Amino acid sequence: MKDGFDKKYENWMVKKLKQTLKILKQQLGDVDEIRYVSHAIRNCITKTKTTNERKTVLDTEKQLRNNFWKTCKTIFRDSIDAIPLFGVDSCFNYFQKMLTQINEYRKYVTPKWIPIIHDASTPFDESPPNL
Repeated sequence: MKDGFDKKYENWMVKKLKQTLKILKQQLGDVDEIRYVSHAIRNCITKTKTTNERKTVLDTEKQLRNNFWKTCKTIFRDSIDAIPLFGVDSCFNYFQKMLTQINEYRKYVTPKWIPIIHDASTPFDESPPNL
């Protein structure tokens, strides 16, 4: 019976297949035919999506080979012109809050076999050396 569906729905567009599927469901049509049409719709969508993605990748590769810097500028233009939606203060506050939070699952427990490091006996001298 599948061969009959193959011949019946050969070269149908997705839009027409969807309309047919809707009619078949409304009229409580043959379950095998409904399954076949559903599968055909999924196949058509997957083929179209894969073909478009592959074409875009090949197109970009061809453009990169022909004119590398122009293509790079075109690809990255939007990201370079993008303005962040946060300021330095809000970024600082966010990371300070996230990094100072105590999380029992992220807490590092020093093993007993590692010796304890004591505080430095002399304070740190940050002045530049004299030559």
